[in-house]
Amino acid sequence: MPSDKSIAHRALLVGALCNGKSRIRAYAGGEDNASTRAAFEAMGVTYEDNEKEVIVTGAGLFGLRAPSRDLDCGNSGTTMRLLCGVLSAQEFATTLVGDASLSRRPMKRVAGPLRTRGARIEGDNRAAPHRRARRRQAPRPDSSTTCPSRARR
Repeated sequence: MPSDKSIAHRALLVGALCNGKSRIRAYAGGEDNASTRAAFEAMGVTYEDNEKEVIVTGAGLFGLRAPSRDLDCGNSGTTMRLLCGVLSAQEFATTLVGDASLSRRPMKRVAGPLRTRGARIEGDNRAAPHRRARRRQAPRPDSSTTCPSRARR
């Protein structure tokens, strides 16, 4: 089956938020997926490639670590939108940046609903640069999320 970058973004994300190992087969590479992967690696998730699959060792939803630098989404709007949601549930603040093209894209349709749900997101609603996403101060839900051991396409 041919690979699909949209599904690959989501497989990287789901694997990162699971506790333990997940396997992604027929992984779509490319720059956009590399941006998603690099962002999660900066937050402590590990990825291992072999000939048939990518093995993700996830940190769990509340096991992600604050990155030591801004998370560069490159030209990937999907990376920025998905990370904005994930980061709004974290206890640390993170800045998302992108290239010149991504920096001109509107993010109001993502930031608005997240703010309504209590996320603290700083930045211009009209464009992407310097998004700071952080969860509101609320009780931490049970973090014992488990996921299937395989993510297949």
